[in-house]
Amino acid sequence: MVNCSKDLYIILRSLFGSAPYSVVGAKMGPVKVFVFFVFLTSTVLWSVYRAALTSKLVTQRAKMPFSSLEELLQSDYRYN
Repeated sequence: MVNCSKDLYIILRSLFGSAPYSVVGAKMGPVKVFVFFVFLTSTVLWSVYRAALTSKLVTQRAKMPFSSLEELLQSDYRYN
């Protein structure tokens, strides 16, 4: 567990540019690609969620007492 937390610490330092490259080296290359992929995927999913939520909240839905013109003619609805 100690080694895992040390590796995580090195990965986080390397992402923010504070670890020397010789410490990170080639063994952390796939991990950095994976972390970048996770960040990119989560950003895309969050953007899609926000766009869907915004489109649902922005559209106005009018409630009519009828659903077709025939129902309008048969009802006693009056516009005041």
